[in-house]
Amino acid sequence: MRCHEEAVAALRAVTASNGLHPIAADGRFAQMATLPVRASDAECLRVHLFWQHRAEVPVTQHGGQTFVRVSVQAYNAPAELDAPIRALQQAGV
Repeated sequence: MRCHEEAVAALRAVTASNGLHPIAADGRFAQMATLPVRASDAECLRVHLFWQHRAEVPVTQHGGQTFVRVSVQAYNAPAELDAPIRALQQAGV
């Protein structure tokens, strides 16, 4: 349950900062969340997140929209999820 709650918190934090809407309701996913972001080039964002913030996350595009996927596991510390969220917010996406 903690993993789902942290995934929901990540989704809410990112969408609150970028003004986009989640693609699914909280109860429609478990511990893997797809975060909509404002970026036109998924690969450029993925590279930026890795090299500038050491955040390695999948970044994809579908239907003209870019998404970052986070997966929360029981062994993850909260700071491990905070890092990519802060990186997205700093990137302004």
